[in-house]
Amino acid sequence: MISEETFTIGGAGGGVEEFLVVDSGATPAVEEDRAAQVAGVVTEDFDVVTFEEYLGVDLDDDLYADWEGQNYLVATEVTPTT
Repeated sequence: MISEETFTIGGAGGGVEEFLVVDSGATPAVEEDRAAQVAGVVTEDFDVVTFEEYLGVDLDDDLYADWEGQNYLVATEVTPTT
């Protein structure tokens, strides 16, 4: 979890590169280190300011510096798995 609005999937030894997921506002919260099935739309060129305006939130821009300009997923469905 990066914030209530964002989290990452993959990475950390799973053999899959870490990928940013942003919440469209319609998904339940995901517990940190818990597996989840995620569906959504892959979007190009993440921009934290644009995302903040879209959701009306104020995020810590420094936390997203590595994600600027990268592809990301706008989640439309998140289902925690066991």
